[in-house]
Amino acid sequence: MHSSHLNGFPNVNHRDSWIKALKKGLWPWANAFLTDPPEGVVQANSPHMNKYRTFINSIRIKEVSLGHWRELKTIPKYFRNSPLSVVPKPEGGNRLIQNLSFPNGNSVNDQIPEADGKVVYDDISSLAKVIVVLHSLGMRGWVPWKLDVSRAFRNIPLHPLFALRNGVILSSRNKKMIPFIDSQACFGGRPFPRAFCSLQDMIGWIATERFGVGILLRFVDDHFGISPVDPGESEPRDMINLRKVFALLGVPTNDKFGSGEGLVIIGKEISYHHATIQFSKEKLIRYMTTCDHFARAQNMTLKEVEHIGGVFNYCVEICPIGKPYNTILDKVKAKYFGKNDRFSIEITDDMRESFRWWSFVLANRPIRYLLNEYWWTSMSADEVIFTDASTTGGLGFYRLDRREAYVHTYNPTDEVIKVLQGPRSGAAIHINTMELVAVFSAVQISGKSYNTRSDGGKARMLIMCDNPSVCDTIWKMSSKDFIMNELLKNLLDELKHIDLRVCHIDTKYNPADLLTKGSDRLLEFRSSFEVEKLFEFEPLILTDYLRRSNILTNQ
Repeated sequence: MHSSHLNGFPNVNHRDSWIKALKKGLWPWANAFLTDPPEGVVQANSPHMNKYRTFINSIRIKEVSLGHWRELKTIPKYFRNSPLSVVPKPEGGNRLIQNLSFPNGNSVNDQIPEADGKVVYDDISSLAKVIVVLHSLGMRGWVPWKLDVSRAFRNIPLHPLFALRNGVILSSRNKKMIPFIDSQACFGGRPFPRAFCSLQDMIGWIATERFGVGILLRFVDDHFGISPVDPGESEPRDMINLRKVFALLGVPTNDKFGSGEGLVIIGKEISYHHATIQFSKEKLIRYMTTCDHFARAQNMTLKEVEHIGGVFNYCVEICPIGKPYNTILDKVKAKYFGKNDRFSIEITDDMRESFRWWSFVLANRPIRYLLNEYWWTSMSADEVIFTDASTTGGLGFYRLDRREAYVHTYNPTDEVIKVLQGPRSGAAIHINTMELVAVFSAVQISGKSYNTRSDGGKARMLIMCDNPSVCDTIWKMSSKDFIMNELLKNLLDELKHIDLRVCHIDTKYNPADLLTKGSDRLLEFRSSFEVEKLFEFEPLILTDYLRRSNILTNQ
């Protein structure tokens, strides 16, 4: 990359730093390696490496021919290698990993602050927002496209002093140890994803500012977007222009490119015409198989927990309502943080429930209809409901269009209410829980009145709630609180025919507030609002949740 390509780049220091790094090698935010002894550190590779001898040999030949691996006759001062392992790629083939996080506490990655390794990628949700905006502007006939950079991190040269800590050890057939210096960034290094994205930011600036690329998103080495196709061209305009940028700068690409309706990007099939996203067939089968396997298993390793947690987070982009079923794995990862990857974990009933739920959902090949998600407002809701809860009186909701009020008065002898009304500093159930119960009750009872809209879409229900935390919890569809997360799962079961929106309203404008404060305020409600019918209802019983969370047994 020549500096002339970056004339006018807004961050001069960033630009100059990268120009220097590309010429002399990258020093990726690393602190001094004060703990490394002068005689160097030699560590054994993963024990299963012998199974991949042919693959490793092909890597060695390729890297040596490119000048990226340099064989050493002797181990120099301050040399350090990291264990090698091989990870099968989901799409087939293998990937070599240099474990720069070994050993824990004294690894190459430990010399680099965690904050300097953090990076946020674009994802399919980013593309979904673009598709919705383009449809709202009346843009028709645009086409999804993608281009992939070949070898990704391996395109970044390392500073010679850092490369000493990026060593590789191979063993010959006679078990002789052969050291190599690896001069390029690698998979397994904490700083390299951020470094690669930082470099791609500049390339993206050149593409957009100099070559007119309009919509450019990135997920590691995947570059993708939506673009019109110019007359006489076979590829979208932005894809053609990005090819020109890559050719000019010498950025290598691979054969993972394409464009058109139904294009698979990051494992998801994109339709611009229908504004839909769904899993590719390969991903769907792989994820269903994974869920079915762990739903029947008794134990799994911490590494497997982290893997399937990543799978579930990936699935949420298609099924946002699945977030409550991911929370349990997040808690498991937090509980066993710092343990060895092979640490065995017993699969609990809650974990098994998550695996089975996702397996069921994936078996129905879910499709995310983007326009249905975004294009309705409060003015086009089929029903507007106000909900509220208190710590002393009860629960209530008001169906505005039907002029119906629903009230539940707490029974002071109920063990759940005793916990709710305990000393505030030690209350086991927060008011937020009861506010969520009120929302759930409104959805459960009101949802029986209708199934689907005349246009085939889900019925649009707008709930006004004066608790901002509950609004946020439902928007995120996840909660760290066990009981609230279980309530969200129950809420999901009621949303088969309902498109729910929950919005915040100030308490003084919430008519349901009067339904939860006792008989005197109930009379005030009836005199202030049009009410044709007043019903009493029984909400979801929380006792089982409380026992499962050990709240009642600890009182």
